[in-house]
Amino acid sequence: MKKGFTLIELLAVIIILGIIALITFPVVNSSIKKSKEEALQRTIDAIRQASYEYSVNNDIGYPSIDAPSSLTLEELKNAGFIEKDLVNPVTDEKMSGCIWYYYDDNSKQYNFQYDEECS
Repeated sequence: MKKGFTLIELLAVIIILGIIALITFPVVNSSIKKSKEEALQRTIDAIRQASYEYSVNNDIGYPSIDAPSSLTLEELKNAGFIEKDLVNPVTDEKMSGCIWYYYDDNSKQYNFQYDEECS
């Protein structure tokens, strides 16, 4: 008598593995998406921190909330506050854009907001 698996047994194993893959794929996919979005948020926080350090080292004035000023990522890179081109972890494209900043008289501090399109 030959030893081995029948075609039905092999098909059953393949079907079970397929069901397991269908169940786990959405969970793994959502975890990957969430981690990429968190990485993007950390990158934006690093850009804000670089902008803050730029403002400490340079006299950037006191723009108001009604007329904010901006710094491009290229300016931050050229000034040495960003070391290299930043990549958006969600889209895997080079990040561009700028940081809009203004001085808040009420809190007596600068506010920095990243804008992908500088609009």
